[in-house]
Order: sequence, then C-alpha cells, then structure tokens
Amino acid sequence: MTFRIQVYLFFFIGFWVISSSCNLPQYLADGEVLLYQNKVAFTSDENLEQMLEHFDDKYTLSQELLTLTQQKPNRKIMGLFMFNLWVYYKANEGLENGFKWWLKNKVGEPPVIYKDEETQKTIKRMKDYMYNKGYFYADIDYSLNEPLETKILAQYVDTNGVIEFFLEQSYKVMRWTLSRLSDVPFHNEITLFKELVNSGQKKVVVTYEVTSNDLYVINDVHFPEGKDRVSRIIRYHVHDSHLQYGNPFDVDKLQEERERINLELKNEGYFSFNQEYISFEVDSLNKQKKLDIHVKVSIPAGQDKHEVYKYGDIYLYPDYSVDNFTSPDTSQINGFFFIGDKIPYNPEVLLDDIFIEPGRNFAQRDYDLTINRLSDLDMFQYVNIRFKPWQTDSTRLDCHIYMMTSKKQEMTVETEANTNTDYFLGTALKYTYKSKNLFKNADLLILNLKGGVEFQDSSTIFNTVDISSSMDFYLPKFLVPWKMKKVARINNPRSVFSLSYNYLQRINLYAINSTSLNFGYDWKETALKRHLFHPMAISLISLNKNRTSDSFFADLDRNPLLRKSFEPQLILGQTYAFLYSNQPLKQKNVLFFRGDIDLSGNMATLTNLIFNNRFVPGESTKLLGVFYSQYAKMDADVRYYYLMNRRSTLVNRVFLGVGVPYGNSEVLPYVKQYFAGGSNGIRAWTVRTLGPGSYNATADTSLTADGIASLLDQTGDIKLETNMEFRFNMIGLLKGAFFVDAGNIWNIHRNSLIPEGNFDLKHFPAEVAIGTGLGARLDFTFFVLRIDVGFKLRDPSLYERNPDPDARRVSPWVVSDVRFLNKGWRQDNLVYNIALGYPF
Repeated sequence: MTFRIQVYLFFFIGFWVISSSCNLPQYLADGEVLLYQNKVAFTSDENLEQMLEHFDDKYTLSQELLTLTQQKPNRKIMGLFMFNLWVYYKANEGLENGFKWWLKNKVGEPPVIYKDEETQKTIKRMKDYMYNKGYFYADIDYSLNEPLETKILAQYVDTNGVIEFFLEQSYKVMRWTLSRLSDVPFHNEITLFKELVNSGQKKVVVTYEVTSNDLYVINDVHFPEGKDRVSRIIRYHVHDSHLQYGNPFDVDKLQEERERINLELKNEGYFSFNQEYISFEVDSLNKQKKLDIHVKVSIPAGQDKHEVYKYGDIYLYPDYSVDNFTSPDTSQINGFFFIGDKIPYNPEVLLDDIFIEPGRNFAQRDYDLTINRLSDLDMFQYVNIRFKPWQTDSTRLDCHIYMMTSKKQEMTVETEANTNTDYFLGTALKYTYKSKNLFKNADLLILNLKGGVEFQDSSTIFNTVDISSSMDFYLPKFLVPWKMKKVARINNPRSVFSLSYNYLQRINLYAINSTSLNFGYDWKETALKRHLFHPMAISLISLNKNRTSDSFFADLDRNPLLRKSFEPQLILGQTYAFLYSNQPLKQKNVLFFRGDIDLSGNMATLTNLIFNNRFVPGESTKLLGVFYSQYAKMDADVRYYYLMNRRSTLVNRVFLGVGVPYGNSEVLPYVKQYFAGGSNGIRAWTVRTLGPGSYNATADTSLTADGIASLLDQTGDIKLETNMEFRFNMIGLLKGAFFVDAGNIWNIHRNSLIPEGNFDLKHFPAEVAIGTGLGARLDFTFFVLRIDVGFKLRDPSLYERNPDPDARRVSPWVVSDVRFLNKGWRQDNLVYNIALGYPF
C-alpha cells in the first residue's frame, strides 16, 4: 500500500467517523433529545460593562457559569464531533464481547439526554452564583434551538382549582408583562412553563441568557472595636483585608477574610481559634446599592475570652517507626528532647529547620515552616507534628515531632528519548545513585552516569555519542566564612557542590571534552521566589584532537570565528538565576519567569592585572597556560499558562537571550552560543538549521572544501523566540496540541563569511521565522511522550538584505507552497519531533 493510498484511507476513515458522529441522534429513542451544547449569552443592559470588569472578561464569566450546569454535553474531539459517544453506540452493535465491553465502558460515553428539570436546577445555581458575586437581582432565562420551544403554558391556581392556558407571546415578554401587573391582585400567583414540542429535532442547544441588573458594592467595613487583645490584633491588620471600600460584594471574599483573620490570630498564639468564631452582618439600610459589613467575633461557650497558648516541651523523634516503637532513651540538647536510642542526624542541622521553641507563643507559621523545612531535607518519608496540652495548664502545649526516615540509599535506571535534536532520534541510558545523610548532616549525594547515542541516516550506524557523569552534593545550610543570621534559615538555604564530565562526539566531525566544577547557593526568598547563585563556576573545554577529523579542522581554518569558539579555553566566572512561579498558590492561570546572568573572565583578568601579566593587543591572554573566555550573557524566559476550561489550556512563552564577548574573547564559546530549531524551540526547523539572520546554509558553498556549508556554524549571540501552544484533551491519556513558533538567532558582530547573520534593526522584522504544526502527547503524569509535526510558514533564508534590483524578488512567506498531499513536499518540509516532556 503506497503512502498516498494510506493518506487517502486515513482521510476517508476520518470523514466516515465525523459523518457518523454527526448522525448520532439517529440512535436516540422517540421523544429523546441529545444535549449538544450549553451556551451563555449576556443581555446588553446598562450594567453589562460593570459586570465584565468584575469578572475580567466575558469569556471568563461565561466559563464560570457553564461549570454550574447540571447537565454536561458529551465530550467532543477538538470541539467538533462526539467521538466517545460514537464509540459507545458502535460498541453496542452486534454481540457483546470483552473488547466491545471495554470500548463501551472505558472509552465510550452514554448519551446525555436533555431534561428540562435539570435546566431549571442550573438556573437556580447560576442565580445563587450571581447573588454571591453581588448581583442580588440578576435574572437568568434560557432558550432552546428552534423548533423545540413552541408553547408557553401559564398556570393559575384559584378556589376552583388549577387553570391552565397557552400564550402566543414569547416567554420573556410574558415574564416582563407579569412583573408589571401590579394592579392585578393575583399576578404573583401566575406561573409560566415552557412546553417542548419535539417536531423531529434530535439535538438541543441550551442558551442561558444572563441579565445582571444592579451590582452591590462595599461601603464601610466595621471591625471589632473592643479593647481586648483579639480586637486589637484584627484592627492592626486591617490593611491586609480583602474587604475594601468600593469593591463588589463577593461571598468568596468574605470567606477569604475569615481565613485571613483566623490565620492572623493563630499566628498570635490563639491555637484553638477557628473560622467558625468569625461572622459577618451585612446592612443595606439607607444605602443605595451599597453595603455596610460588620465583622463579628464570638467567644467560646463557657468562656469569657479566647486563650493564648504557649509551647511547652519539644520532643523530637528523628528515627520514628510505626512498626517498631518502644520507650527509647531521651537526651536533651539546647532545650529540646531527642527521643531514640541514637540520633542519626547532626542535632544542630535538625534544630535549624525547627521553628517551634519552648516558651514561645503558638504560631501557625512556626508549624508550617517546620513541616515544610523538614520535608524539604528529603530525608524523611513523612513528618507529623502533634500537640498535647498539660494537665495542670491547658494553655501550655507539648509538641511532639515525628520523623520517619526514608531509605538511605536509592538507585534508579532510566531510559530516555532524545530531547535535544529533531532530525535524528536519540536514546540514552541513565543510572542514578543517591546517598542520604552520608556525613550525618542531612546531606544528599547524587551520582549520575549517562550514555546515549543518536541516529540520523544510513551513512553511519549512529552519528553522535554522548557520555556524561556528574556528582552533586547538597548541604542544608550556607557555607560561608562568617556566621549567618538566624533568620536566614527561613529561606531554606542550601549549599551545592557539583563536579561533572562530558564527552560528546559527532562521528566524522569532532569530539569535545568538558569538565566543570561549580559551587553555589540555593535559597527561597518566598514560596514563589527562588534564587540560585554560583560564585564559582569553572569549566575547561577542549577538542579531542585524536577524535576530530581533518575535514573539520579544515573547516575551522576557513572560518576564524568558528575556530576561536572551539579553541581550548577556561570558563571562569559566576552565574545567578532568579525564578518566580505563582503555581504554589494554585492559581488558575500560572505565570513562570526565569532570568539568568552568566559572567566569565572578569576575575581572571583582575588576576592578570594584579600579577602584572602583559597584554598583547589583538591576542588572547592566558591564565595558568590556558586561554580564558570573557563574556556577559543574560537570558529571560517568561511563560503564561491560561486555563481556558477543564480540558484545554493556552500556553504562551517568550525567550530573549543576549551574549556579549569582550576583552579576552572575540566570540562566545561554542557551548555558550544560542541555536534555533529543535523539539523545544521552533519545531518547523531541525536543530541548529535556522539562522543566524537570513543566512542560507544550503546555498552557501564558501565555508567547506566539498561545497556543503557546515551546519555547526548556525549559532548566534542573540536569540528571540516566542511560542504559542493550544493544548486540549482527546481520549484518556491522549492529548493534542496546535502550535505556532516564531523567532531566530543573530550575531552581535558582523562576520564577513556570514554577512546576513548580524543583528540589524532594519532587517530584523523580515528575519523572524514562523512555523506551525500539530502534536500528540501521551500524558502518563509521571512522564509525557510527545510527537510534534511542524512545517514552515515563513522562511527567513529566502529573504535578501540587498537584492538585485533586476532580479525577481522571492517572498520569505511559503504558505502558498504547502502541499500536504504531495509526497515530495512532505519529505522536504515536514519535521517530526519525538521527545519526552512538554516543550515548555
């Protein structure tokens, strides 16, 4: 079977499935109507604009209301056809067997039959929701796609019984009319019903029509005015209140205010306080659409005030076991009682992560910090804290901290699919060994050994060999020559030592040896902000001459800048990274930011100046007999994950990086240069085949002896990349994606061999590459297998900076060239990406 026939067959099957899914209502019984879609529409009343400001935008509000519907339609693939329902009906045909049962019950979905009583329940839920958001008199109606809605039934109960009559007017008009019949004594007793007359229509679309009416806002907030300590604490923190003048009334904000006050009081020693003691009185008298809110605090039954609790004795169980726990020995260290025959950890290390101290007032923050810090040590399976009041003083709490030790040694073996390249498939085997608490300081030693190969074409069995090893040692404190302030332990400080070696060989091209030694610090400023600072980052990079081909050396001789980037060199500098993510707050929409600064060569230059080493203009200076790199490099990576609904997410990413060589360097080291394309970048290009600028490598015959340009030179000093990916659920573990990628790389300094590669503001817009495509992912939660297929929309290599005025101009836009059914076009333009994990 030829590929063309396979494609036709694929489209025929797809068309048949979609057509069949469109005729699904034929399987319904008489009188049954399939719920096809729920929609929300907003009336254009004078309060609509104010309402949308309250909810950010119309789409967000409509999605919030749609989550309240009692009946949800059957799932649709890409929002087009009900594949799961189609599977359900097909599995019902014929005799049942094990496979059909699995299809019907595990993949299929039974039909959602429309029920008017469920719609009425939805309207009530939506009204309650709007009421809780400050729209006390919101009106919600609904309509159905014609010809289902045909009659309006009015019902009136009098002394003679129930009187029913049909109306010709629309449902909404009759409701409006009845609401204004104030002079009719019985008008409030008339009830309207919609009677559905099914005239062959089998699918129904329900549209909920929302009229917000007036929004009620907060006028004054009155906090407790008493002289007791609880009232004073509440008033002291009013600037953090979620209830502010002019804000819309919102029941959710009231609950947030209860949680805030409860936490503030717990942090001030009120251990037994809870949210149930906080209530609100809402007063709307003499206030037009404005509310006064009174915050009330009740007293426990049988008491005259809330009690302040203090910590008593602190008992630590550093080697606790549920299965084997007797009455072990007790030792006292710095006022803490350690329970156990032996203490497997340095007591000072554990005490640095315990914020509960004898004699202090109880504080919820102490409890939370202690749990989090002990868990972050990665030494324990679980940590549990229990409080026991004294018999003689119920406000004095003994604290028992139970720590169940995890395994001291762990070994794992993993296989990996390649995530660094596109135009060849790679596999790797990774062995990891972890040793915990090796030096009794809650330290962590991680050893990694990884070997991988990559395949490309039939010229060699494999074209890349990548072998690496690393040793990382983590210590849960700052190693500095001075004593750190005690408050630093709140930031979860860690010192990190790293030693690594990497051997990378491109068959028939080159081999690189790289050895790195790093020392630095890792700490959290807050739950959302993290810092990584390495004051010492040393790398020694060199070509393995015995494994580098003569043809590659010839390429280096023809390209001086490329030769300099591959010279043996020492990278001696500092790195700093700042990370921010609001994901710990469980935000609906997640913002992630990472900024990196990489500096190299400044300390080496200063050392040379101190020891009066001579500098020769135009020549690189050595340190300890090795050339050293000098550059400054900065990156910024911003990602925004917008949850559109439960089944789809829109992800946007922007990356900007700039590296500037100076002083002792004319060019960035090759391992520090930027490249474009690849499974995690612009997926319509294979890795290192895009840019710099409008450079066309396939048309360049000036860089190599055989007339084929070296793809290794497609690197740059500047990188701009933006990605948009729409992710949606399909069936079970299978998820889909539609993506658009754009960007490129450029050089800072002009290279005479690649004149089109330097950054020029005049040509910059025309040299932005654009690609698009579709992807499929198997999401197993603990790992994701991803396949993306991309193709070009705009190719900057077709752009000419200085075109021949007499020649025909070639447009970089290649959209009109797309030929999905053309075998040659597919072979030349479709780029397949196989990788583990999401691209960003």
